[in-house]
Amino acid sequence: MLERSLGRLLADPATTEVIVVLDHEDPDTEAMIRDVARSDNRVRLERLPREPDPILDREQLARDTGAELARGEVILALDDDVEPIPRLVTGHARRHLGERDLVVLGYYPIRALEPSERPEPASVLASKGYERACARLQENADNVLKGLWGGNISLRKETWIRASRDRDPVGASYHVDQEFGLRLRESGARGVFAPELEGAHHHTGSATTMLETARSSGFGQARLHAAYPHDVADPEQVLAESSRLARLLLRGSGYRIGWIVMTGTAEAAGRVAHRYRLRRTEYVALVALQRLGFARGVREGARSQLSAGLEEPADAPR
Repeated sequence: MLERSLGRLLADPATTEVIVVLDHEDPDTEAMIRDVARSDNRVRLERLPREPDPILDREQLARDTGAELARGEVILALDDDVEPIPRLVTGHARRHLGERDLVVLGYYPIRALEPSERPEPASVLASKGYERACARLQENADNVLKGLWGGNISLRKETWIRASRDRDPVGASYHVDQEFGLRLRESGARGVFAPELEGAHHHTGSATTMLETARSSGFGQARLHAAYPHDVADPEQVLAESSRLARLLLRGSGYRIGWIVMTGTAEAAGRVAHRYRLRRTEYVALVALQRLGFARGVREGARSQLSAGLEEPADAPR
């Protein structure tokens, strides 16, 4: 997938360089990138240190590292599971003509890797959440930086560096890209959503990853609300005002026995349904895991102290 994306980026006449930042050991990917770099000197490879500052998320650290190394005036940051449309770089570059502190957020809907593939329930659930977020972006441009998605964004290097250095990170877990958007907003940048600048997001997921992602999301939302109370809604309040089922899950997720029983049941149901291709049952199990994980993460994030050095919650609840 990354090799396909590199080929498309390098074919774009607006691409002056491609910096690939590896955030973990991956010999096969590294060998592929070096092969491409030998035939095109615009490609550069960088590896993150094995043990960075624990408060820094490796995903955002990879982006910041690439931004620091970039030679060009405008940076386009893409996640490794986002395949760009042809001339995506050209489209982003045009948006910055005559602009200084503009952040352009492209569109990256979830797509199967091959057109013939049927999306998995985890991808369907993720896609619905993403499309709801995009609807909010189209309603109000101010939401672009308040709820930034980092998989397909462009901005000037000077704007990026200024925002990345202005404030210490709060440890937003899954929402490090949203935290970066809030820092950009504080630095005076403005955002615009450009749905025509598209990349296909090749999403994969399972019951286990759904639970981990949702828990990290709840944790991050609680941390962000504490740091940006006027820009990020209180997730505890949102849960308290939602459905009766959500309130039940919130209460149950706070107790070790309740957490173990509910998540164990939902994960088991999801695995069985996946094995026998019971897509509707798997989808329902994933929704339950998503809500359980989010509620648990909110509780953990709300209890945590905003101190440098605090890491994400451990896998097993206390």
